[in-house]
Amino acid sequence: MLAFSALSSVRAFPLDLGQYTYPSRSAPGAKKLGIILHGPFGVVVRNYEGLGVTAFVPKTSKDDEIHHEFRFLSPYSEPLESSSSTYHMRMLPRGLHATKSPVTIDRAFDDVRFSVKKWVADPDDYFVMLDLPRPDNITFIPPVNPAIFESGQPPATRFGSAPLTQVLEYTIQEADYIRVTPLQSRNGGKAKEEPPLTLGEMQEQYDAYEKATPDQAGTPSLSQRPLLKRWMAQYSHLYFFGVGAHPHMGEGQISPSLAEHGVRFFNNRLLPAIYQNQTVPQGSNLVKIGKEVLDCTTQSELPASGVRPAVWAPSMPHARLLTVSSTENCTSPGTVGTANNG
Repeated sequence: MLAFSALSSVRAFPLDLGQYTYPSRSAPGAKKLGIILHGPFGVVVRNYEGLGVTAFVPKTSKDDEIHHEFRFLSPYSEPLESSSSTYHMRMLPRGLHATKSPVTIDRAFDDVRFSVKKWVADPDDYFVMLDLPRPDNITFIPPVNPAIFESGQPPATRFGSAPLTQVLEYTIQEADYIRVTPLQSRNGGKAKEEPPLTLGEMQEQYDAYEKATPDQAGTPSLSQRPLLKRWMAQYSHLYFFGVGAHPHMGEGQISPSLAEHGVRFFNNRLLPAIYQNQTVPQGSNLVKIGKEVLDCTTQSELPASGVRPAVWAPSMPHARLLTVSSTENCTSPGTVGTANNG
């Protein structure tokens, strides 16, 4: 499964991130937990109420013909239920190194970043809702994907880029104490309390998934599959949460209907769920992502390269904050950002 967010070198096409190294606050040799969010998750770092994180996916619109499935623990697992259900899960900080330091957010998310003054969770509107401890870092699985957004001013659009997957990183103190607990599951959901998978177990699950499911990246330069094993090797334990259309929709490629669904879901469901009663900033709406951008882009249209810091810190100027994530065939990006409620 894939994902979508921004580049550390400003381009409208993917870069080779094979040598990319991830920032980490963990001591050398410390065990790390990675929480993989595949799908159009909104990730809100709450700078209030104990400094936790809420990750959520809104329900699809009733008139949308494409509905989402939810997979927990493994991309190869059977979906728990269709998007008519509601899933609410929680991971307590037991077994994790507690931190009150500002969360390090990778600069790859610069083109899709938000910051809101007031935000209140609305569980009745969500398909999946996760209550999580404050992580050390928020990063992604490469590669990043090219994107076109509305600009809000002439010219009408702007080029950008973003990862399609969000990864929350934690330092482990005692892995045996780490659990995800279901708080709510309606209409036949059968989730149960689960420990994380070990690195070896998650690699086996991804191997099985890749053998059973065509790569739907659309082009080799946008595929995560060649990078996954090397990327996962930095973690001792992992959780997987995946939301998207059925893996075989599109049969090896992103169909026009799925691509349109992704853009529609991001603009009409995810952005309003983040900004709520506040005005969505101009230039936030998505026009195209991924291979759709490569197909309509020529080299002469690309913006010049630039250099940015590798990570974002709260002392830096606040850009609009949105992270992007999604499964291989659900092309809606996600969002990541902060809420102060003060």
